[in-house]
Amino acid sequence: MAGTGTAPRPTLTGATQRADPDGGGVLEPQLTETASGLDITLTHATDTHAILTTDAVLYRGSSGGTTPYDLGGALTLLPLPRRATEILDFTGKWSRERSPQRRPLHHGAHVRDVRRGKPGVDSPYLVPVGVPGFGLRTGEVCAVHVAWSGDQRYLVEQLPKAEACTPPPSGVGRPDIPRLGKWEEAARWRPHVGICGLHVLIAMARQRPPVPRWR
Repeated sequence: MAGTGTAPRPTLTGATQRADPDGGGVLEPQLTETASGLDITLTHATDTHAILTTDAVLYRGSSGGTTPYDLGGALTLLPLPRRATEILDFTGKWSRERSPQRRPLHHGAHVRDVRRGKPGVDSPYLVPVGVPGFGLRTGEVCAVHVAWSGDQRYLVEQLPKAEACTPPPSGVGRPDIPRLGKWEEAARWRPHVGICGLHVLIAMARQRPPVPRWR
């Protein structure tokens, strides 16, 4: 993870792992970026229902000095399996808020920036990605939501190497380009999950297999 002097990247300094007896657990790597004096803690946690949540905390360490650091964004991403090739998001204005629209996943990025309101009615609020033709009770799908009340960016990207990614909730919801590991090839989503209606999720809660889902 170490970079060079001209393009520094954070260096891994440690990691902690905790498994909960009732299911789930926490993986928390710590990193440092010497050029800016930043220390970074990433938290990846799963609960008893196999929901995966990610958080990023950036702070000035003892080597950061007294000069203020202007943080323009916090970037986090998670991988998608190759079979996820259809994107669903929502658009509209106050009169047709959250109108669904679908499109195939191609090389490049599908980006939705939210710069008005906290957030405004133009926010997609949710971006599901799944197998072609997924629906309320059929198919395999994963959805992400940026838990932030300011500017947001939703992004789904596929690189020419067939890697795909989508952003989880993060500090200001601004993603970056991913580098995937071997375990990400085997990542699975929970099948047969509706994309709307909390009552559907509650009714099907006991059918959830122990695999990560994102929110």
